[in-house]
Amino acid sequence: MECSACLPHYTSGQTYFYPAFNAARSEDAVKFAHEFGEVLAMPIMLEAVMRVRATRGIRMSSFHGNFFVRSTDLLAMPAVPQDTSYAIELQIEETITSPFVVFQTAILHTTCYGWLAFCVYQCERLLTR
Repeated sequence: MECSACLPHYTSGQTYFYPAFNAARSEDAVKFAHEFGEVLAMPIMLEAVMRVRATRGIRMSSFHGNFFVRSTDLLAMPAVPQDTSYAIELQIEETITSPFVVFQTAILHTTCYGWLAFCVYQCERLLTR
């Protein structure tokens, strides 16, 4: 288990741990079958790349989640399950003079049905002094 502990971080995967797993015990077998079935049936995005941008003066300082960071604002994710979330830490680098800031995230991916999809999410927030 130790050698594969960091694998999900770079492959966008997940690790499930079953302490003292015994397939002969019905509770363990049912739990494993249920969770494995949910993973197989869940629609996922494949070969995704995500770019995050923000108003001038704000930069992405840290990313949290299971993916590979290709550059300062570009993430590569081989597979993206629906129940996955990501966190991005922002850092203010210079004085922001506008009354609001804008964040934009764009995701280019292949659907589980083989279609190429491009999604853009934009968020504006008013600033208070």
